[in-house]
Amino acid sequence: MEIRQIKNFIQVCNDKSFSKAAENLHISQQGLSKAIKNLEDELEISLFDRSSKGVKPTEFGNLLLERSQKIVNEFDLMVDFLYDKAKLKKGTISIGLPHLLYTNFFATIICKFQDTYPGIKLEIVELGSYVCEKNIEDDLLDISFAIKPVNTEKIQFIRILSCNMMLLVNEGNYLAQKSAVKFKDLENEKFIMLSPEYKSRQLTIECCLQSGFKPNIVFTTSQLELIIELVALNKGITILSEPNSLKAAKISDKTAVVPFQDTPFKIEVGFIFNKSRNLNYITNILINYTLDFFKDKELD
Repeated sequence: MEIRQIKNFIQVCNDKSFSKAAENLHISQQGLSKAIKNLEDELEISLFDRSSKGVKPTEFGNLLLERSQKIVNEFDLMVDFLYDKAKLKKGTISIGLPHLLYTNFFATIICKFQDTYPGIKLEIVELGSYVCEKNIEDDLLDISFAIKPVNTEKIQFIRILSCNMMLLVNEGNYLAQKSAVKFKDLENEKFIMLSPEYKSRQLTIECCLQSGFKPNIVFTTSQLELIIELVALNKGITILSEPNSLKAAKISDKTAVVPFQDTPFKIEVGFIFNKSRNLNYITNILINYTLDFFKDKELD
């Protein structure tokens, strides 16, 4: 029995499907089926009940699954220990990066990190916030940058920093003349918002509802450049993170950035990972490097 066989077995248990497990393992379904069959032949037991509805572990499969996870965790810890002792800072980290989430800051981090640790490869996967969370829950990513999740049953959150959300308006809008605005001031405005896969959209809608009104959303897009252009054309207002808002104001001199007055609209940003996953040595290097980089920094 090899550690790869055990990991293949665990993946099938998690996905409840040979085809989906094969896809996540980046191997052929035929190759995965053969590997599981070889494992069953070696142990002389049946590990899965197969039906048209999918696959599920047999009684012996469940027993093996319980022990297998411990074995894999111990194996990963052993490898991390050897990396640590040998100072072999090598390997690959799959990391999620939600679109528009501090692209300028995290791009800097990624570049500086890889300059410092050239042996560690970062596989960047750009997705919406909610998709990143789902991939973390399904254990398809090692780690992800993210806005603090609401549901932390399966997800662990490590805070990096907090950031203000800012109002971006056309320079001719009366709101642009204010030193600060309240959410109630936005009741009669037309909103340009990010697509539903962005968590900041939902947070904005919740703030509007708490202020007693439902936002009038006239445009929805995932393209930051289009949002900036629409605001510059005075087609509506939008709310973006402070770095993106200030970037937008630099791109177009027809826009203005205004902070919130009542209760500052903040988001917390950090790393998320699956609680059942033991983070390996190189992933912890990335986390600690990022935390040190942003130490004592707040985007307020």
